[in-house]
Formats: sequence, C-alpha cells, structure tokens
Amino acid sequence: GILGEDEASASVKSRADELASEGRTPLLFARNGRVAGIIAVADTVKTSSREAIRRFREMGLHIIMLTGDNRLTAEAIRKELGIEEAVADVLPTEKEAKIRDLRDRGRKV
Repeated sequence: GILGEDEASASVKSRADELASEGRTPLLFARNGRVAGIIAVADTVKTSSREAIRRFREMGLHIIMLTGDNRLTAEAIRKELGIEEAVADVLPTEKEAKIRDLRDRGRKV
C-alpha cells in the first residue's frame, strides 16, 4: 500500500509529520501504489490577522482557533500566532456545532 509498514513508509510519514509541525500541509503523490513524492503547501497569515490576535490578547480574551488543518499543523500555527488553544480536524460542517458547544459550556463566542 501507499503507506504500509516498511521503512520507506515510516520515513515518508516522519517527513510529512515534520512538515505539518512546521505549519505546512503535506501532499503525497503515489505511482503504482508507492509514494513518488511529497510537497507541502502553507497559508500565509495576514498582517491584519496577527494584529487582531494581538489586540484580542491585550483585551484579555481567550482565543480559540477552529481549523480543518491536522493537529500538527494547527499546533504550529497556534504557537506562531500566540493563540491559547487550537481545535484541529474540524470540518466546515462541524464548526457551528463546536461553537454551540463552547456557548453551552458558558463561553462567550
């Protein structure tokens, strides 16, 4: 399979995890059931977003980032921006429920 249990697969998984922990999204390419390559893409954070987050922190707000990114990527972005909490692997259709859950637990959103 594409990511079986062999040493090459472990190496690819390790590299993909490394890229994700840097805030990038790894994309694997396969040919004939074997990994042929890996590239990574990343969003750039707007200066205005950084400024807004800084102001929210100054106001004493607890910032939570809901993202569809995987856990490693979300954690890297969270750290880069100084966000207190990140919830990863959230599908667009799940975000409303996550916000409702925060409100149900007494959080202001």
